[in-house]
Amino acid sequence: MYVKFRELSSSFGLNDHSMAGAYLYRWPFREEPAIGARAFVDGGYGVSPVVVVGLAGERDAKRYGGDIVSLLRLARAEEVSSEVHGVDDDEREFSAARVAVGLSPLPGFEDVDASEVPPTAGELSAEEADRAGRAWWRIWKAAEVAERPTDEQKAFSAVAFRWFAIRDRQNKK
Repeated sequence: MYVKFRELSSSFGLNDHSMAGAYLYRWPFREEPAIGARAFVDGGYGVSPVVVVGLAGERDAKRYGGDIVSLLRLARAEEVSSEVHGVDDDEREFSAARVAVGLSPLPGFEDVDASEVPPTAGELSAEEADRAGRAWWRIWKAAEVAERPTDEQKAFSAVAFRWFAIRDRQNKK
């Protein structure tokens, strides 16, 4: 299967017929694979949600040439439903994230504050730093998908990588 890293509620990429930015994973489930299926993978920075954007065959696997990792599990309907109903307005989240990294809030969202997103600095355990890093990773990737300004994307990615570095440093102790 070709998948793209997306939040469970995201429809982005479903109508994008290019495989640019897609990753090849093995489908290990009894259910038939389907475009738009939501699942979870070990994406290198922990378990992450993905959406199936293309079907793959043996030719794709041979062309890839390496080991193809399996999807971990399918997303349950209640997980997708709760995320869809619990999604905050993207612009509000981007505005809060901008404030957290020292940029100005977006017009119409001047009332946000940095406490609406994970911290950008401070003392956290390895587990907390991992959670904060993954949250900032998702904010960064959502900013890329939304084609937010480059300075914003760079600021969000810098925070994510900072938390991952803290997590990794603490795990080495």
